[in-house]
Amino acid sequence: MNIQEGARRMKYVGRLMLSIAFVALLLIILATLIANYARTFNFPFFPLFIVLWLWPTILGAAFLIAGWIIEGFAQPQHDTTSPEHASD
Repeated sequence: MNIQEGARRMKYVGRLMLSIAFVALLLIILATLIANYARTFNFPFFPLFIVLWLWPTILGAAFLIAGWIIEGFAQPQHDTTSPEHASD
């Protein structure tokens, strides 16, 4: 596989994981608001939901940053000795 294609796929997975984490955060907030409003049932699994939101966020950001860095290293090196860069 090409390095640039691998970096593109890593960035895609990172964005997908961050999107899933964002939707999960919205659902956690919605469930918390419902639990506060209803006051008929408690919400004992709140820490578990926070952990299930936190891991995809961390891993998604790591994949996105790693893909961005790898994509930068996959670019061709700039030649500073070329005639365009020569100062007269």
